[in-house]
Amino acid sequence: MKKQAKICEGLLLKRRLEILKDLEVHDSRANDLHGDVAADPLDMADGSRSLELMRALGDVERREIMEIDHALGKITVGGFGACEWPDCTGTIAVERLEVLPTARMCIKHQETYEQMARSGQALPARRFFRRDGVTIEEGEEDGWDDMFRRQSY
Repeated sequence: MKKQAKICEGLLLKRRLEILKDLEVHDSRANDLHGDVAADPLDMADGSRSLELMRALGDVERREIMEIDHALGKITVGGFGACEWPDCTGTIAVERLEVLPTARMCIKHQETYEQMARSGQALPARRFFRRDGVTIEEGEEDGWDDMFRRQSY
């Protein structure tokens, strides 16, 4: 699993850099759109829609960075490949990690999680590792935007 973790670490770091570059472009475009003065209401609506799209793309990418950082944190502490479902002592299949290195659960528990989400049931709290070793609960990630941009990997 150490060899697999090293391979996944390289993939995760590469993807993280790609996202950070994309975020800079999105943020730059969003700032440009925000500063434009529209000539008529139709232009304003189109600009507003574009700005919302840029922000949404940024949120998805920021979320992916959190998942990548979590996986990198698991590699650092030696927990990479372990299923995070409460009370599960199993591991995530190597084939799954090759396709999705940010996977948190084995297939069985991922399916359970998705069924619970679809039916509106309460889901187990998810935790995130930060690169500085701090673990936070889901929902405490506000304010990470600047930290993402400052960190270099």
